[in-house]
Amino acid sequence: MVLVAIVAILSMVAVPDWIQAERNATLSSAAEELSSARLALQRSAAEDTGATLSVGGSLITVTGNGGGPDWTGRLPEDAAIFINGNPLRCVSLSGGEVPVQSPTCSAVPASLITWSAKVDGQTETLP
Repeated sequence: MVLVAIVAILSMVAVPDWIQAERNATLSSAAEELSSARLALQRSAAEDTGATLSVGGSLITVTGNGGGPDWTGRLPEDAAIFINGNPLRCVSLSGGEVPVQSPTCSAVPASLITWSAKVDGQTETLP
C-alpha cells in the first residue's frame, strides 16, 4: 500500500510537469518554424523583388514574385501564428521588405510587424 501511495504522489507531481513540458516544446517548435518562414520570406522578397507568405491550416508557403513556392514548412498541430496580434493568413513584402498588397494577399499590416506563435493559450513573440 505504501508503494502505491508513493507512486500516486509522484505521478500527481510529474504528470502536470510533463504536460507543460510538451506544451512548451510545441510552442518552441511553432516559433522556430515561424522564424524560418519569416527568414525565407525576407530572402525571397529580396531575390524576387517581392514575395508572399501564406498559411493554410498547418502549411506555410513562401512564394517569390518569380513564381512557384520558394519554401514550405509545417506548424505543429494546434499551433497558430499571428502578425500584430491578428491571425496570419498571408503577408506580402516588396523587394525592399515593405508590406504591400499583392494579387494573392490584400492584408497589409498598418505598423511594424510583430510576429508571434500561439499554442494552448501560450504565446511566444519573435525578436
